[in-house]
Order: sequence, then structure tokens, then C-alpha cells
Amino acid sequence: MRREGWSPGEPVILVIMTEGGGEATTLRTTGDDDGEVNLTVAMPGEGKGFHVTATGRISRITTQAQFNEGVAETDGEHLLKLERYWHERLTFPTGKFNPAWVRKSGQRRQTHSARRAERKEKRTQQRTHGRGERQAPGRSARAQRHRLHFPGRSRSA
Repeated sequence: MRREGWSPGEPVILVIMTEGGGEATTLRTTGDDDGEVNLTVAMPGEGKGFHVTATGRISRITTQAQFNEGVAETDGEHLLKLERYWHERLTFPTGKFNPAWVRKSGQRRQTHSARRAERKEKRTQQRTHGRGERQAPGRSARAQRHRLHFPGRSRSA
């Protein structure tokens, strides 16, 4: 259960009852530095539904909730799920894992990135023609360098 709004360090009492009556379980906790209460507990009794009331001892803030018992996932179960996920991801589509595939893929990626960088550098050099000037789009390198006058066009172009 989680609830905000209590004062930092405020004692909070939780009363948990199973649906259909039975003996209530009382738990005590305190609000953290932000006035939040976080509490995880094993539920009492064999009931399927539960009703909980939490009350702040100082502020008298009260909140209620109803919920059903769920299956608690253990750390071991969670780790097994993660292992299955990564096994399936790394072995797709053959179901077999070969670390050489991973290394080869990494090498191909580095080669591809290096080639891409080389092509980009080459394009940049072609555009500047070694003079540190960028060629204007649609003009030849010679027209750019010498600003040739073409009949029928204005000189300011």
C-alpha cells in the first residue's frame, strides 16, 4: 500500500480485515521525509479479498482501500523470467547462442561507422575544394571561384 499526505515521521496505523469478517491485523509504520508511507506485507488469513484502513496518528488523515490477494513474485521467479527473455533475444531465430556472432556484428558496425565517416569527410572535401570555401548550390566550382559573368544574368547573382 502506498499513500502520500501524512507528515514526515508521522505514525500511521493500518488495520487489515479479510472480506466476510474475521480477525483484524493491525500494523504500525511512519511517514518518510516526504510524508509518504510504503508498506509491503504478507496478507493474513485465507481470504481472497481484503479491506485496509490507514490513519495518521497526528493529522488524522484516513484512507481506505479494497484489494484482492495476488500472487507474489519472488526474486528467483523474476530472474528466471529475465533469463528466458535474454535467451530468446540472443538466440533468435535458431535457439542457439554463438558469441562469435556478437563479436562479428560489433566489428561490422565499427567498419560501417568508419566507412560512413570517411564518405562524409570526402563529401566535405569535395564541397570545399581545399580552399575552405563552400560551393554554392547549383554553381560549378569554377563559377564559384571566379564569379564569372554569364550573359543575361545580373552580376550580383
